[in-house]
Amino acid sequence: MRKFYDIVIIGSGFGGAVTACRLATKKMSVCVLERGKRWKKGDFPETLEGLRKSFGNYGLFDYKIFQDVDVLAGSGVGGTSLIYSGGLSKPPRNIFDDGWPQGINYDELLHFYNRVKTMLKPSPVPRQFPKTTLLNQAAECIGHKSDWKLTELAIHWGEEGVECFDPYGNGVPQIGCTFCGRCIIGCNNSSKNTLDLNYLKVAEDNGAELFPLHEATKIQPVTGEYIVSYRNVKEGTEGAVFAKRVILAAGSLGSTELLLRCKHEYKTLPHLSDILGEHFSTNGNFLVLLFKPGAASTFGPTVTASVKPHERFIIEDGGLPNLLFSLFLQLYQDYQHSKEMTRFIQRKIIISKYSQLFRCFPILSSLEVSIISRFMPFLQLLTTGKKLVDKSIKLIQQGDNQLRTRLVNQTTLSPVEDAFNRLISCFLPLLIEGADAANGKIQLKGSWLGSSKGRLDIRWDNQKNTPFLEEISDAVGKIAEALDGNVIFGLVANQKPITVHPLGGCAMGDTKEDGVVNQYGEVFDYKGLYVADGAIIPKSIGVKPAWTIAALAERISAHIAGG
Repeated sequence: MRKFYDIVIIGSGFGGAVTACRLATKKMSVCVLERGKRWKKGDFPETLEGLRKSFGNYGLFDYKIFQDVDVLAGSGVGGTSLIYSGGLSKPPRNIFDDGWPQGINYDELLHFYNRVKTMLKPSPVPRQFPKTTLLNQAAECIGHKSDWKLTELAIHWGEEGVECFDPYGNGVPQIGCTFCGRCIIGCNNSSKNTLDLNYLKVAEDNGAELFPLHEATKIQPVTGEYIVSYRNVKEGTEGAVFAKRVILAAGSLGSTELLLRCKHEYKTLPHLSDILGEHFSTNGNFLVLLFKPGAASTFGPTVTASVKPHERFIIEDGGLPNLLFSLFLQLYQDYQHSKEMTRFIQRKIIISKYSQLFRCFPILSSLEVSIISRFMPFLQLLTTGKKLVDKSIKLIQQGDNQLRTRLVNQTTLSPVEDAFNRLISCFLPLLIEGADAANGKIQLKGSWLGSSKGRLDIRWDNQKNTPFLEEISDAVGKIAEALDGNVIFGLVANQKPITVHPLGGCAMGDTKEDGVVNQYGEVFDYKGLYVADGAIIPKSIGVKPAWTIAALAERISAHIAGG
């Protein structure tokens, strides 16, 4: 690593990858610090043990538990693109009518949306799957046929399972999508157009230097430049690098936390806006699980289509990675002899006796009974024994005679295995994104284990989102009824939300009084310091935010290059 660069970028997700690419091609010297590792084709989890190891510090999945909300993000070169569904959606035009700086509007951003499209190549899935058809049927039944559409997916379809040497001209071989449903746990075929295959590849080809396992820890202005301190995670050493400009792109939580520490803990950026940390949004993320024979949700991309039953939110068909079959089968085999499952769980024997198994699903590894209880109906459904499986076989045989069995490293199934595979394929996740109140706040709270450092926390008032939640519940109920399915896990009053689309914290604004950064992502009172990720989005946008984050990063890059 050199001592000085024109640009130091912190993070390599949608904001960091885009800015690295565009500024490197303008012949600027670019350094990218990424706290996660570089994941290559074949590195993503194929087994339960591999999935377990993918959670935790510097693993593929960065799962954070806070008092009022939980957040899941991707970690590695390419950021959350490594584990997102590949879905790209533009928000409706009216999202930009208020809450944004005056220079930001839909028409002005359209050019930058198109630039992103040119790089990520999104297109609808070329075939329909049972879950696609089911959502289409539900949309028609509830009177929203015209509001159903196929989702644009950044996936190389090609010829199924066949490698193409260089489908997009970036010098990267990719295999045609095999419809294995593993988009959200990492694509080992490189079928999904993750950022390391396009934006970051072009950036490195043009001289950008990318340093995995390097975590930025502090930013300090010095005579027209900035010093970025970092920790080399692999070697356990520390260092610093100088830059004319610094771009934070570590995600809503990462960028906001670093600025909060620089303002309150290190005192290196004391003049940051007092708005810092506010306008946090879950982007209206909710997960609902239906039991619907014939859903075949382990087959096909994670998402294929959506319906918009209300102006405030959309509902997408979801998918389950077929690897989860092994997890649920193991649960069944371990618990089938337990006759008193409720008391078994409440006594927490499940946590101690099966801790190794449950580490691969950290939502259930907490000792908090409240978290366990949220999953009780789902867990009980999976663990009530052979009678349930036998009953499920009859239901499935009635509703699905052409279910494709897709398993990992298994060719012959026992009757129980076959029954459980069919059972899991009957779970249809519904993924929801919507316009929540964006009333959360990211903050440093108290001390942690005697340290003087405050710990990161998110405050989220779910009460202000109650009407929104009720509207979603009503729509989900209508869809379940239309499909003759049953909601087995879903929206509960005062339920602690889990979001995979955290937004806000460093919101855009017209002045320092209503924002942390201006319309070009530049931090008020700190020339040359930028934020270019989901943290700058000042409100919920009601659709998957990746395309909008990348478009804003394209706009910021054009401003920096032009300036």
